[in-house]
Amino acid sequence: MTRRIIMSSIPSYDVHPGVKGQIFDRASAPKKKLKLDERILAAKNDHPEFIQALQEAGIDLNTLNILDVNSNNRVHYAAADGDVKIIQLLHKASVNLSEPNINGATPAYYAAANGHVAVIQVLLKLGEDLSSLDNNGNNLAHYAAANGHVKVIQALHNAGVNLSKLNNNRMTPAHYAAADGHLEVIQVLHNAGVDITIPNNNGLRPEDIAAIRGHLEVAFSCKIWSY
Repeated sequence: MTRRIIMSSIPSYDVHPGVKGQIFDRASAPKKKLKLDERILAAKNDHPEFIQALQEAGIDLNTLNILDVNSNNRVHYAAADGDVKIIQLLHKASVNLSEPNINGATPAYYAAANGHVAVIQVLLKLGEDLSSLDNNGNNLAHYAAANGHVKVIQALHNAGVNLSKLNNNRMTPAHYAAADGHLEVIQVLHNAGVDITIPNNNGLRPEDIAAIRGHLEVAFSCKIWSY
């Protein structure tokens, strides 16, 4: 379910729908009447055999690719579910695996937000660019850090993704991890050489945000690791 974090005490910590948790609502599909093939494809989205049958029938899956009002397509859904087989089939059918939705989030963002390392690895193997930014300047590391996915952070680090990226509010992945008390993520970021003392637009460091949110162990660890 799409969730929006509102932190009135930290105005700059404004997480648009997508950074935190499940980043789309399957019930948000448009109510318009769809063509038969679209309705079938939407209903059978989770069945690799059906997608393969469509491909073998010569149907261009790109022409049927928008599924909901946020412009999330079946690749976004497969990535969010960790369904590597679907992604591989869609790639085989020449479907664009990096199409952004209205928030600028590609399917890789869904995989990062939901902790699906296997999807990240497959996308890398297929040559997809994982360095893109969403409309708020977040990269994949922001999404993974906000949701506490250490293994995704490690995979992104190995792939050369910037773990220190500042978004439009000068929020780093460390800020997002600190806000929800993800100590292990902070430690991995620190061990990777990330500067965890960078302030955001309001002058708040990850340590400060952790303290405001009541994550005292994270705040203390950030202070220790800052020296």
